[in-house]
Parts: sequence; C-alpha cells; structure tokens
Amino acid sequence: MIVVKIELWPKGVPGSAIEIGRMYIANDGTGSENVGNYDGVLCRRGTIDIPEPLSPFGPQGTRQGRVENHKRRSLVVWKLIQKMLNSMFMGEK
Repeated sequence: MIVVKIELWPKGVPGSAIEIGRMYIANDGTGSENVGNYDGVLCRRGTIDIPEPLSPFGPQGTRQGRVENHKRRSLVVWKLIQKMLNSMFMGEK
C-alpha cells in the first residue's frame, strides 16, 4: 500500500507539521508483474485512519478512485499518484 501524506508546516518550521490530508493507494492483486490495477481513497484531516483491507466505501473515505493497467515498471510513482487524483476528481475544474 502506498500512503501519501499532505502536511502543513506553519511558517515553514520543521517539527510543527499538521497533517491535512492523506491518500491510500492499494494494489488489488489483479495485475501482472509489469501492469498493476489500483484502488484509492482520499481522506480529509480528522478522517485519516482507513481500516485494512482498503475499503473505498468506508466511512472515512471522502473520495475514491481506480487506476487500471498502470505500467508500474516503466512509470515513476508520481505518475500513479497523478492518475489516481485524476480518477478521483474527473470532470471537476
């Protein structure tokens, strides 16, 4: 599972971090060695604990997403994060 945490550092001071969001990305196990399929959940501050296994329909998830056929061997992890965010906010401007 990949966990992406977003922190706010007031006045840029390390050690003063406040977590304001979190995203969980889990491989669903249906892909191959080179291509993966992933489910994701986006959480707001105060709702960051997602029970395992990852449940996109759980009470803490504020958005859910899915990425299929991601070329995990040839693309960097940031591309997976971008695709997951796109799937969660599709159609919004």
